[in-house]
Amino acid sequence: MIDTGIIKVFENTQNRLILTDREKKDILSMKSIIGENNLILGADGKLFIRHYVGFIQRNKTRLLIYPKITNRVEGQQAAEKSFEILIKLLSYSGFYSVKKIPTPQMMGKYQGDLLELFISFFIDELLFLFKRDINRNYNQSMENQSFIKGKIDFTETLNKIVIEDISII
Repeated sequence: MIDTGIIKVFENTQNRLILTDREKKDILSMKSIIGENNLILGADGKLFIRHYVGFIQRNKTRLLIYPKITNRVEGQQAAEKSFEILIKLLSYSGFYSVKKIPTPQMMGKYQGDLLELFISFFIDELLFLFKRDINRNYNQSMENQSFIKGKIDFTETLNKIVIEDISII
């Protein structure tokens, strides 16, 4: 199991963090994605990110950047509220084509992690397609063809070839 360090911060807010050297190196490498002027990591451990909301993962460090929307709410409750609003913004913008937004009761299972949410969307869509039976339009055809399409019955094919060769002689 990969031990991924998940760091949750708010956009346009200085966030004081205690980071390992590996996490600092990974965060600084994210400047190429976020922008040189949009990611500032101070020597005292303060991280400031602007003009970016979402998640980025480099090596074993995942950075979750929430929009700063709530004024009077602090801590975990602020992160949960921002996560809910971020999901609604994604669905209303049409950026993500899945129309099924998780209920507030289901939001807790993702623990504010966007990657987990997207994986859940992918799995739900895959199961939906699997239940619909993807291959329901498959028509079984047993004939001697010059190309391969579908399942090959080797014993039947070999018998036909042997019979045809014998009848030619």
